[in-house]
Amino acid sequence: MLPTGWPRNGSVNTYLPLDLRKLLIDSHSCHSILENPYRAPQDPGPASPGTGLRPQGAHSATYQKMPDPFATFEMKIRPWLDPSLVQQKFVSLAAKSHPDSNREPGAHANFQSVTAAHQILRDPVRRLEAALELESPGILDAADGHLVPTNLPDLFMSIATLHRQISAFCGQRALSHEQPALSQGSHARSHPAGVQGRESRSVSTSPLSSALLRSETFTLRSDLEHLTQKVNQQWERCENQVRAVDAVWERRTPEMLRHLASVYREMSYLQRWKSQLKEADLLLKTCA
Repeated sequence: MLPTGWPRNGSVNTYLPLDLRKLLIDSHSCHSILENPYRAPQDPGPASPGTGLRPQGAHSATYQKMPDPFATFEMKIRPWLDPSLVQQKFVSLAAKSHPDSNREPGAHANFQSVTAAHQILRDPVRRLEAALELESPGILDAADGHLVPTNLPDLFMSIATLHRQISAFCGQRALSHEQPALSQGSHARSHPAGVQGRESRSVSTSPLSSALLRSETFTLRSDLEHLTQKVNQQWERCENQVRAVDAVWERRTPEMLRHLASVYREMSYLQRWKSQLKEADLLLKTCA
């Protein structure tokens, strides 16, 4: 269910504050941020007015002819691959084509192809994107027609709100550390050194301020852990759906591929949000 006042026309980001809108756009375009080598180097075209997103149909238009990563790894196109098998295959192929051990012409280019394929196949989102585009070119264009998937807007807003709260908390903490130092410098000639030190310690380490700091840090930490758990649960649910389709991949239908396209879009957001939550965790640890 959409939050109260949430727009119903698919243009939710036009109603959001700028920092939340940027979070949404970054999440939506995370497959581009990942520098997928399937992307063409040319500009994919101007963003749609009011959205910051590429126009409909730009997804497949930005693809260019590249070596099939599955073929490079001597594997069939599949939406799911065992990570350990991908790593084993990479080690084997890299050892054969590495320029230090292979002096034949073209060895360096082969090694680059193996490395590029590995970067795609090891990443669940990029692998799924490659599998869908190779299996049904252009199928992901339809997935770019909307913003946050309908089952994720509440989660998106919660993450964006917590991100703002942690940023504000850390900014306030930084300011509280600066104020005693500024005060000490401005009153250096009128206060003895011992008095200055006691005043600074009283400002930053009073029992009340310490208790409030611990309480706010605990609340932010609890919210962060809760959201991280929710994102991980959603991610696991998406992975299970990919595995389920992979189990019947030989009997795939257009409906299955369209379903995977929607799962890909959801995983794109979740992958970006997982990264943002890790950054928020590091920020909170640094300033708390």
